[in-house]
Amino acid sequence: MSDKYKYIKNPSEIMAIEWDGNITMLNPLWEGCTIPYVEQDFLSDDLKIPTLEGVMTAKSGDFIVRGIKGELYPVKPDIFNELHTKKSDYIDRIDQLTTRIAELETERDILIGGHDQLTAALAASQAECKRLNNALTPSAETKRAYMGEFSVPLPEMDEAGNEYIRSINVPWTTIKKIMQAIKEQP
Repeated sequence: MSDKYKYIKNPSEIMAIEWDGNITMLNPLWEGCTIPYVEQDFLSDDLKIPTLEGVMTAKSGDFIVRGIKGELYPVKPDIFNELHTKKSDYIDRIDQLTTRIAELETERDILIGGHDQLTAALAASQAECKRLNNALTPSAETKRAYMGEFSVPLPEMDEAGNEYIRSINVPWTTIKKIMQAIKEQP
């Protein structure tokens, strides 16, 4: 069907109550109401409402609506619920969405602002990982470069009672075992 014949209902705020047979429930609807009276059948709790289309009957469970021009009219619950949403439900949903938007904006700001910091931290972690891997599995060139450089200072005394430090070289295989033990610690 052509859009030429389609319309969208303009949103408007209405007042409505769900009729349960209690006439005092209508009190909030009377302000601004343009009809002079309604009639209640006390045997059935039906409510007779004069409308532009004639007298309409509201049964218990029907919604009574005050329209945009102050008119009252009954609407069956299934139709009412399909066409209307409580204003408080909209407000609650807006509050939820506003909160979620604020959370997403904060996350976005952290990601944008923290990008350089994250990149630097990643690079530092990658470099540290490479350094530790090299320490555990060094190349022959690395072994040659460090072979004589690992030593343990050992304080000793000569025959005259003078203290001196003697260096004891530690073999590369011992260093490798120490590094492996460090890596395996929790």
